[in-house]
Amino acid sequence: MYQLYDRNSAIKEIQKYLHVISDKVDADVPRISIDGVYGKETEESVRVFQSIYGLDITGVVDLETFNLLYLLYNGAIEEINTKDYIIKDEIFPLRVGDQHNDIIVLHLYLSELEKRYPQLGRAGKSNYYSKNTETIISMLQEIFRYPVTGTVSKSLFARIQEEVNAERILNKPFR
Repeated sequence: MYQLYDRNSAIKEIQKYLHVISDKVDADVPRISIDGVYGKETEESVRVFQSIYGLDITGVVDLETFNLLYLLYNGAIEEINTKDYIIKDEIFPLRVGDQHNDIIVLHLYLSELEKRYPQLGRAGKSNYYSKNTETIISMLQEIFRYPVTGTVSKSLFARIQEEVNAERILNKPFR
């Protein structure tokens, strides 16, 4: 879709997404200037983003990269209420070896829960359900008094969403 030396307003959108993601979601993504030129700086930021989120590391914004950039940007800018995020029933249960963008959403939720439950450790940010994810889910199942399976059922996912929403409300500054 977009690659080295493309120029136009669409490139500014990609750069804006990367810029906001760097500021509000993941400081490991290099913060770049928004100049509308797909130069080396933008390509490197895309490569790092792809590496962090388990995508093919090409430096090119393909459809999968764009969709994930957009999802994370929207979540950061609009503070989308996570209870409105819907995962299709057919993907449950989530388990070790699963790999798709819904796993990234799960990992984002788990990283928010690290504040309340520091014993969980880091879940990562990839689209891959690893043994580490299974361990963290097992610990959450113990905390929430669910049967410990290491897999995420639809009801456990909904419970995680509720917990994240409650945490966000508790930590929201007064205006």
